[in-house]
Amino acid sequence: MNRTISVIVPTRNEGSNPHALTARVTSVCGEEDYEIIFVDASSDPRSLAVLSHLSQTVPGVRVLPQTSRSGLAGAVLEGVQAAKGEYLIVMDGDLQHPPELIPYLLDALRRGDDLCVGARAQVLPTSGFSSLLRARMSDSATHVAHWLLPGARKTPDPMSGYFACRASAIGDISDLRPVGFKILLEILCRRPALRVSMAPYGFGCRQEGVSKFSGRVFMQFGLHLARLFLLRKGARYAFVGALGAGVNVVVMQALLGAGIPALGASLGAGWAALVFNFLTNNGWTWSDIGSPRLPYWSRLLVYVLVALLGLGSTAFVMLSLRDLGILPILGQAVGIGVTSVWTFQAHKRLTFRPRVPRGTRSA
Repeated sequence: MNRTISVIVPTRNEGSNPHALTARVTSVCGEEDYEIIFVDASSDPRSLAVLSHLSQTVPGVRVLPQTSRSGLAGAVLEGVQAAKGEYLIVMDGDLQHPPELIPYLLDALRRGDDLCVGARAQVLPTSGFSSLLRARMSDSATHVAHWLLPGARKTPDPMSGYFACRASAIGDISDLRPVGFKILLEILCRRPALRVSMAPYGFGCRQEGVSKFSGRVFMQFGLHLARLFLLRKGARYAFVGALGAGVNVVVMQALLGAGIPALGASLGAGWAALVFNFLTNNGWTWSDIGSPRLPYWSRLLVYVLVALLGLGSTAFVMLSLRDLGILPILGQAVGIGVTSVWTFQAHKRLTFRPRVPRGTRSA
C-alpha cells in the first residue's frame, strides 16, 4: 500500500454531487496522503461527464466502472479491492454523509479501533430522509438487526453507509457476500472480533440525484438479514428443526393416505423427520467442523439417542406443567423450547464435535 487513506464512494447518477464531494474531501484531507475512488454505475451522461472531468483534473481521484451486479455493497467491495490506503473510508456520493466527519473517524482508528461507524443522529423525525415513512423503516430495520444479529449490536447504527476501517482488520474480503446496500452489516457479522466505535453526525439531505431505495432494495435487505442470521449455528439448527416438522407432517399425511394406521404413520413420519434433520445438520449446520471426532454412522447413532432423550424430555416438561394446571398444548410448546436448547448443546459437544489433533489439548 502506498497511501494512507482511501475514500471509497459508490455512485450512480449523482449529477454534480461528486464535484462538491471531492472539494470537501480535499479540504479536510489536504495534509493527508489520500485517494478518492468513485465506483460508478451511472447511465446519465451528465454524471459520467462530471466523474470523467474529476479523474482527469484532480490528483488522487480514480473512477472505476462498477462491474458487479450486487448493488451499492458490491460497488464498495470493488473499491476496497482497488484501494491502496491503510485506512478505508466508505461514504455515499449524495452529500448526505458530511466529509467533515473524516478526521474524527481517522482519529478513532489511530487510537486503536478497527472500525469507526458514522452513526446518524436524527434531530428531527425525518432528518435526512425523504419522508417519515423512510425514517420509520430505517428505525425498524435497525431494531430487527439488533434483535437478530449480535454483531449488529456493536453500534447503534448498523444500517449506516458511512464508516472507516483499517484495511488490515478487514483482511481478505472473499467471504463477504452482501446483498443490496448494507455492507457495514455484513462486515460487523463476518468480523465479530473487530473493535468498533462510533462518531455521531447529522444525516444531511440529498442535494441532487434520486434515492436508490425501492421495494426491491427492501426485499434484498430481508434476504441479507436472513442469510446473516443463518450463519449462526443455533439459528440453523432451529431452521432445520422447523423444516423437519414440515417433513414430519407431509410424510405422515402420505402414510395415512396409503392406509397405514395412525400410530404407524406417526412413528414412520417421526423417523423420516429425524433422518432428514440429521442429514441436514450434518451437511449444513455443522459443515464447517472439518474432521469430526465420530465416524458417520456413530454420529447418526448418537444423534438418534439424543433425539429420543429429547422426546422424553419434552413429554416430561409437558406432564409436569399439566400437573400445575397448564394446558398440555402449551406445556408441549414449552417442552419443545427447553429441549431444543439442550439437544443443540448435546449435538454440538457430542454428535458433531470436531476431532482434536494429536499433540494438542483443548482448553
